[in-house]
Amino acid sequence: QQQQQQQQQRKRAAGAEATEARDSHGEFQFPFEPYAVQTEFMRGLQAAYDEGALGIFESPTGTGKSLSIICGSLHWLLRNNSAPPTPVPLPGLPALGATTSEEKNQGEPECDWVAEYKVKMQREEQLARERDLQEKRDKLQKRLQAVRADIDSGSVAPFQKRRKVTPAPHAPAEKDTEFMLDDYHSEGEETSDSDSSTETNVVTSDDELEMPLERKVLYCSRTHSQLTQFAGEVKCTAYASQLRLVPLASRRQLCINPQVAQLSSLSRVNDACLDLLKAKKGGCVYYSDEAGRRCMRDHILAKVQDIEEVVSLGKKLCVCPYYAARKAIKSAQMVLLPYQLLFHKPSREWLGIDVKDNIVVIDEAHNLIDAINNIHSVELNLAQLERARFQLGHYLDTYSRRLNPKNIVYIKQILFIVDALRTTLTSPPPVAPSDCELKSVAASLNGLKPVNKAKPAVLLLTINDFIFSAKIDNYNVFKLERYFERSKIAFKVSGFHEKVTPSATAPPGEVSTDDDLVGRHRPALGQVESFLLALSNADRNGRVLVTYNAETPQASSLRFLLLNPEAHFRDVIEQAKAVVLAGGTLQPMSSLRAQLLSGAATHTVHQLSCGHVIPPSNVVVVPLARGPSGLPLDFTYASRSSPDVIAELGRTLTNLCRIVPDGVVCFFPSYKYEDAVVSAWEQTGVTNSIAARKKIFVEPKDTTAVDVVLRQYKSCIKHSFSNKPGTPAGALLCAVVGGKMSEGINFSDGLARCVVVVGMPYPNPQDPVLVEKMCFLETLSRGSGTAHYEELCMKAVNQSIGRAIRHAQDYAVIVLIDRRYGRSSTLSKLPTWLTGAITKVGGGDRAGSDGGLTFGPAFSAVARFFQGKRAQQEAAEHARAVKHSTKSYHKL
Repeated sequence: QQQQQQQQQRKRAAGAEATEARDSHGEFQFPFEPYAVQTEFMRGLQAAYDEGALGIFESPTGTGKSLSIICGSLHWLLRNNSAPPTPVPLPGLPALGATTSEEKNQGEPECDWVAEYKVKMQREEQLARERDLQEKRDKLQKRLQAVRADIDSGSVAPFQKRRKVTPAPHAPAEKDTEFMLDDYHSEGEETSDSDSSTETNVVTSDDELEMPLERKVLYCSRTHSQLTQFAGEVKCTAYASQLRLVPLASRRQLCINPQVAQLSSLSRVNDACLDLLKAKKGGCVYYSDEAGRRCMRDHILAKVQDIEEVVSLGKKLCVCPYYAARKAIKSAQMVLLPYQLLFHKPSREWLGIDVKDNIVVIDEAHNLIDAINNIHSVELNLAQLERARFQLGHYLDTYSRRLNPKNIVYIKQILFIVDALRTTLTSPPPVAPSDCELKSVAASLNGLKPVNKAKPAVLLLTINDFIFSAKIDNYNVFKLERYFERSKIAFKVSGFHEKVTPSATAPPGEVSTDDDLVGRHRPALGQVESFLLALSNADRNGRVLVTYNAETPQASSLRFLLLNPEAHFRDVIEQAKAVVLAGGTLQPMSSLRAQLLSGAATHTVHQLSCGHVIPPSNVVVVPLARGPSGLPLDFTYASRSSPDVIAELGRTLTNLCRIVPDGVVCFFPSYKYEDAVVSAWEQTGVTNSIAARKKIFVEPKDTTAVDVVLRQYKSCIKHSFSNKPGTPAGALLCAVVGGKMSEGINFSDGLARCVVVVGMPYPNPQDPVLVEKMCFLETLSRGSGTAHYEELCMKAVNQSIGRAIRHAQDYAVIVLIDRRYGRSSTLSKLPTWLTGAITKVGGGDRAGSDGGLTFGPAFSAVARFFQGKRAQQEAAEHARAVKHSTKSYHKL
């Protein structure tokens, strides 16, 4: 009874605190008064979480989507975690009041004293578990409060002094045993050490704070920079002071060992890190003892930090941030992680990320399908196969007399498969088999010829067809994968050749120019393992792309292509409490639902597409079909290189630059076409005409130069910024759809008063990967392949358009230059918040052949828009002046 009273008191106290917070900060403790669309978004999250649903939430860029996710999710999480947990039936015992299976079978209840005893024992066990859980939470909270006090006082000191350690050379005896495989047993034979790993996960009494204490929010985004921005948004909320947040990243982002961090690739960093951990002498000085990692763990949990701040903290404490962050996962309330760590199951399990019964929020979900496909696609070239064959053969020759028979059997099976894959790449068939011919759905859209099939450089095979053609169908891929996983043979063979016999790591005749093909620090056998794992996918879910390179045979490759990402997405949604897909540009959603949610019939799906925070008068969409001279603006692949079309585009932009203030961002369909257009303009003098009104900047292909161009563009806008929106000034930025500047860049206010999209950026219809993807979608639903092709184009357009409007007072004109934008089917795929802003063709207007505007009405619509904004600005300035003069009069 005392325990129940204490539990009720804690519940009342938590409720009182929640009420006080709600009264002082609003229902969701939003940092400021939320817009209606933000409140709608947060309430939608609450409903999805309560029902354990699958949510698709679209909120346009500039509407505070990140803050809505943070406040809506954390409000629900803290409210539910503060409530007493629902009693969970213990193993072997029924839930309270439940009838046992024996009672059901016999039809008679047990004796009263037996039933009462079972209920009593179950209740005591449940209360003991709840009490133990609460004690762990209280203990953790006290420790974190002490750490926060140290942080506030500036008394954070290194846990230990760094010491210079020189790795000791391997002794001769270690050469013989360090890379020996453990005895492997037949399938079904279990031994106590059969699942050995490089690290133990034994939970001791000192490790109790690492046990999962409550439900979590797993926030997932595409890049580390987006995760860093999200962590910054969390700091702006009232939740930050007590929130336990852990940002996760790869070793490459978190490693602070100078010798390891300077390595060029992720695989090299991983290998070097694991080598240091395994070293018996002279290991990593930052991978301190258990107490050091606990100290770092508490500092991570005590204060909301982004990835860069965790790295700085690790350097200050002289403790490895990667393993400390991993240690903090189970005690966290919110975990930030990139797509790779969530949707790659081995990585998820390695880090100890448990999806079960947790909330999963996937931001920037328009990238999700491509991300999952890329994560699970594997490429294996001939150079890697040659190296894997040489290394594994040398390893077997060295250890054959000391390996148990089962190891030898599996090694010989792997050698046979590697030889079979080499033969596949060195013996291309003269003619592609009929069942491997490419079906060109995309080509039929534009009347293009399919890929040459007479003497192919590329073959596309189903998984089963490839296995049979390579003659490896007699081997059990699942057993081989199990052997790879349990024996760690790829890692041991790689280490054996790098440390024991460094001069024999490459097969005879291999030249140094193959380093990029093989990857010196990437285990070649590990790549073979990844490829075999990919072959375990269902036959319909993937394809194998065989590429023959006559000029560079070592570059011939096998590439597994994942066609059906739903299988890997389903693994997450079936375990999680609720999953939310969020993004600023998810339209059109039909492809997203078809590829990820076709098998989610058992899940409730909540779909919400929010409006924008700007008033409708702050944006105008102009689909332009003809230029100033009346020439059709036809940017299909066959017509866009015409000198007349390029010249008409130049005249169109020159006229727009006359009436658009400040910055204009013009998106081209590709870098190649951008270069061709700019080069043609320079020859014909168009660049001089535009430069008389706006300075021209061009997005470079080199990603390292993008930031420099952006800074120059912003500086030009800032120094020529006009207070009167009609004054010609500013700059023109030529960018590329799908390029660096089309996503994640903030072109607010004068940086983009006008966004121009030139042409429709359809992907190459002869790309064999795209063709096969479309064929696969056609098998799911007739017409879905063609719809996918259309949606790839419009998603890229919508993403570029989203760069313009970034806050409630922003305004811009969006000009879509191509006659095809006049089609109603195309305009319907624009974001819903833009549908009411599309300029219609008037009764007296000459429409293009597809319904777009001619230049005269379009130019007038743009001019009226900025004249209206100038009038509003002048009226606002006049009102401020009157208000100021009135205040001055009253003072006098």
